[in-house]
Amino acid sequence: KGFITQKSRTYRLSGTRVFRYLGYITVKENAICLTTPDNPTYAPRPSINLLLESIAENSGSRAIGIILSGTGSDGARGIRAIKAEGGFTLVQDPESAKYDGMPNAAIQTANIDFILPPAGMAKELQALYLYPERVKLSQDEHKDPDLYRNILSKIKDVALVDFSLYKTNTIKRRIERRMAMLKISSLTEYNNFLQKNRSEVTELFKNILIGVTSFFRDSEVFELVHTLLAQRLKSKSERVFRAWIPGCSTGEEAYTIAILISEILGEDLAKWKVQIFATDIDEDALAIGRRAIYSESALMGIDTKLLGRYFQVSRDEFVASKGIREMIIFSRHNLISDPPFLRLDFVTCRNLLIYFNAELQQKVFPTFHYALNSHGLMLLGKSESIGQFQNYFKTIDARWRVYEANYLGTKTPIAAKAMRLTQVPRYIEPKVSSRKQSLEELLAEKFRQHIMPSCVLINDMQNIIYSSGNNPYLIRPEGEPNDNIVRNLHPRLANEMRAALSQVELKQELFKTPFIEIHNGEKQLFVRLTVTPVDKSDEQQSAILVCFQEEGFDTALINSSRESGGEEKDERYRALEDELNRTREQMQTLVEELETSNEELQSMNEELQSANEELQSTNEELETTNEELQSTNEELQTAYSELRSAFDEKDEQNLLLAKARGELESINQQYQLAQQVAQIGHFVWEFKSDWVQWSQQLFHLLDYPSDETSPSL
Repeated sequence: KGFITQKSRTYRLSGTRVFRYLGYITVKENAICLTTPDNPTYAPRPSINLLLESIAENSGSRAIGIILSGTGSDGARGIRAIKAEGGFTLVQDPESAKYDGMPNAAIQTANIDFILPPAGMAKELQALYLYPERVKLSQDEHKDPDLYRNILSKIKDVALVDFSLYKTNTIKRRIERRMAMLKISSLTEYNNFLQKNRSEVTELFKNILIGVTSFFRDSEVFELVHTLLAQRLKSKSERVFRAWIPGCSTGEEAYTIAILISEILGEDLAKWKVQIFATDIDEDALAIGRRAIYSESALMGIDTKLLGRYFQVSRDEFVASKGIREMIIFSRHNLISDPPFLRLDFVTCRNLLIYFNAELQQKVFPTFHYALNSHGLMLLGKSESIGQFQNYFKTIDARWRVYEANYLGTKTPIAAKAMRLTQVPRYIEPKVSSRKQSLEELLAEKFRQHIMPSCVLINDMQNIIYSSGNNPYLIRPEGEPNDNIVRNLHPRLANEMRAALSQVELKQELFKTPFIEIHNGEKQLFVRLTVTPVDKSDEQQSAILVCFQEEGFDTALINSSRESGGEEKDERYRALEDELNRTREQMQTLVEELETSNEELQSMNEELQSANEELQSTNEELETTNEELQSTNEELQTAYSELRSAFDEKDEQNLLLAKARGELESINQQYQLAQQVAQIGHFVWEFKSDWVQWSQQLFHLLDYPSDETSPSL
């Protein structure tokens, strides 16, 4: 009573008709879907891997994967996906299997819970189904933090990994899964079991570390990464490329990046120094990556041309070529506690951060930023984002989670960088050097002290990356720390800063604001902002220099009078007039921005209307097509009925003909018998042609041989 869907076609699963299908079978939203691959592949069809992976995604921890007798290695990757989601995996004992290829391949993944003969699987499945009912008796124990912390401490002692900052629900699901495996329904009992069995601690550690990866996973994102990396490598002056893949698991993604770089550089690859650091805390997974040997089912995501170019066939497995193996360095590395790799052009960390809590993520993102060069790219998983670290990274593609590292000034150690979250860097007086200063250095020092004692450098995201001088106009507002210049500026200067930044961004030239009156306690001061763009270099992104010029009332009045042509006006009137002009300019800018936004909205509205009309037109065409199909279906049904009627009539005529033929044969037999009894014969004479045909009885009566022809008259 279910349905199988293939694109726009739907087949009802009913009746006894059996058909052969060579596409892919998957499960989506509890429905069985059929898809046809666009490109040829070495992998078998239908693919058990795709089926099991879709079941894992559809059913999560409720999924159960079973591998029975079969040749090849299909299903091994799907088994790992089911176990990663917290499901259970069973495999037929190879000794009981007619073909042990698939069972052995699944067992080699080290992701199998039970190895049983088929006869023993039913009992185990029933026990797994009933286990959740028994575990409800110990739900109160799961709320005991001491038991949970005790289990984590045991893992830390054995595996030297601290899971206390991982998401609690994820770890508890893994613990419950091991309890289900061992048929233990009490957390206290499981804790005691860990105390006595060190091997179980290792098994629990491996269960927590299960990773799901594949070659070119989400092919669209790697098309985007290919384009972005090609642009950056083309503009890179130094022929060095360094990438880091933390949580690399068995290495598929590391080899994917190596293939991308090889495709981008082509014949120039030998002229480049390419280093790809693939790290993980799972030694077993790293060992698989170092071997660089993968089953045919693991290579389903690779185009056949790339497969032939970068892999060699060895029996029923594929070995990565020496060229891409030499690019990758596999090593055990703890992202939380070990120092990061430096001077990186690319970091990809997919589907690892979803297991970290917020506190741990606050440590990871500054680490990635510190490790990346300016313009460096970072790729995350589809369910991950940079959260509150927008000042560290600029979004390149929100859908596929591709980000670019912002320039935040000179690279500093991670601990020092964390200080930026709590306070703006202040100018520190340089130590007196014994070296004699040159006239140029002396002039620059005096200029800084007396002409521009306070200045701030901001990046293109308007975040403070450096501050010089003891600047009283920079403040820290309440709430979450933020390095945005406008939010950290004196309220009286904030509007002027916005207007100045808009002008500099538009004209790319120096801009000075009028003097703004500010009351600092009992002291009345006038402050001017001088904003100028700083040319960007290969090492850093563009920046903007903001200088603060502070004057007393008289000096500010004289400067304002000179700039306005020396007109003598009332000071208060002039100040109000300047403020009004600035307000008008800001209002005009806002009006223009609103008009631009309105035009864009109108354009989007027109596009939406056009799209709506196209959809309506398409809907009408579909309705027309549906009506035509219904009409054609009715005609076909009518034609079928007519054909069926004609066929039935023909069958009836054939029956009548056969009956008549039988009756005729019976009459002939009776006639021949009558001639034999009566000793008579007969002949047929055709007058026009003088053709005569004698019966056999007549030949006998006239004593003629029966093989002679009938005589002519």
